[in-house]
Amino acid sequence: MKDGVSEEIYQPHTSVDGLEGTVSIWGIPNPSSTWDDLDAGDYILFYTGAEDEDGVRKYSYGGRVLAKEENPELRQELWEVYTRVWGSEGKESDDPWDYIIYFSETFPLDIPSEELHGFDGLTKTYIQQSFVSYGDDGHDTIREKFGSVDKYIEARRTDAGRNKTDNSDSATSPDFGDKLTLSPVDIELPSDLFFKNPERLESQIEAALNSGKHVIFTGPPGTGKSRLARSVCEQVQDFTEVDGYTFTTATAEWSTFDTIGGYAPTGNGEELSFDPRLFLRCFRDQEGTAQNKWLVIDELNRADIDKAFGQLFSVLSKDSVELPYERENRVRIEWIDEETPDSTVERVVKNRDRFPVTPSWRLIATMNTYDKTSLYEMSYAFMRRFAFVRVSAPSIPESDSDIEDLMHQYADSWEMDVEDRDRPRLISIGRIWRKMNHAIDDRAIGPAIVKDMLEYTSQNEHIHLTDRLTQAIISFIFPQLEGVPKREQIVEQIASVDQVDERELDDAARDMLQVTFLSNE
Repeated sequence: MKDGVSEEIYQPHTSVDGLEGTVSIWGIPNPSSTWDDLDAGDYILFYTGAEDEDGVRKYSYGGRVLAKEENPELRQELWEVYTRVWGSEGKESDDPWDYIIYFSETFPLDIPSEELHGFDGLTKTYIQQSFVSYGDDGHDTIREKFGSVDKYIEARRTDAGRNKTDNSDSATSPDFGDKLTLSPVDIELPSDLFFKNPERLESQIEAALNSGKHVIFTGPPGTGKSRLARSVCEQVQDFTEVDGYTFTTATAEWSTFDTIGGYAPTGNGEELSFDPRLFLRCFRDQEGTAQNKWLVIDELNRADIDKAFGQLFSVLSKDSVELPYERENRVRIEWIDEETPDSTVERVVKNRDRFPVTPSWRLIATMNTYDKTSLYEMSYAFMRRFAFVRVSAPSIPESDSDIEDLMHQYADSWEMDVEDRDRPRLISIGRIWRKMNHAIDDRAIGPAIVKDMLEYTSQNEHIHLTDRLTQAIISFIFPQLEGVPKREQIVEQIASVDQVDERELDDAARDMLQVTFLSNE
């Protein structure tokens, strides 16, 4: 009922908040898990069975979900209206809707089935003859190509003359004022990671983002900092204020040319023009359209902060900066917020030489706590723009039974199949993890490295467990000990675990770490 249902019909039967006036409503018979997972803000796309003049089937209408409910009284009331209006074209009269779905808006679309199905990796181009949910691969592809699902739907809407797929006609973003504030962020930790004190970690991230801070995740290697940073950005990129995100890894060679930009040869190689780089591309895309794309910098500690960030120190402190480059105009990074006059916002957004930064933009970074020297190279003006959120390594219990329980929890969260015969392997890896994390103070590894060891040792079961465990230590733990002052003590503790070949470990430690813990007898 895209044309809407009046308050007189639905209000006597529903307690859903936020309904007002005429509301578009649809219903679903025989609910399944697909509809159990339906949330407010999701899109539902409707197809027409007929082909157009070019033989293409399309999704021609869409709606954005406001709410859903199971409501026997309303479904019967609506069913009578539906069958009265549609007659024999409606569903069978003995098959009323089980789920009632309310839409905040409905709109015409022009989406060829081949396009939408192709994003999801489907080879069939016919319309699905049932209610189905769209796959994760399809969502990821849409976000990569368009920045967000919202932007894709907007590009494919046909009402008000909108039937375009690019922004080449204008550098202006009509809704850029919506990006000046950030909706309250509610973060869920990735289900494939297992964190110590997850509720506290979620609240710390939410508090940092909602209070206007950028975020640096700190902690030992392997605790999931990079995956967590990606997950945060993936969760917010559907917001109107956010146009996706860019992920990069810092290097020691970074300069302001890499982060901000500089003069570079044009296509013919005869002239130089200003080429915006990593940071500035967060604020304008390649076509020059103003945007708000978040930035994730993995292993920030690798960069020389002063050399790499330059004028960005001021930008992170909410100041506008004029850069020493010119195109048609002097290039500026422009800070705009809710108090900036609309006329100024419009002028900045239209000028391709102005790169607008808003309070809804965030920089998310990761840093290993073992690289503390970089932390103290940051200026106070830089550091105070960040909230430092620690992602800790878990505490490893002492008893074998508790270690086994912990390893099973991790294996389950990683969807690894473990059997009774895997018990010695799980306990041994847990013991190695404990020895590593307790050998000396302030030197630990996180679950990601243990996951690598579990996956590695699950292969080639015809090889003795001792050999597999020893090689896993050499492959995954030894690289974390490079340059550690007390690495000999750590290796010796790990070698004391049963099922570890201490002679092989000592030989590898001599070669890779230049330490030994065995005598030359």
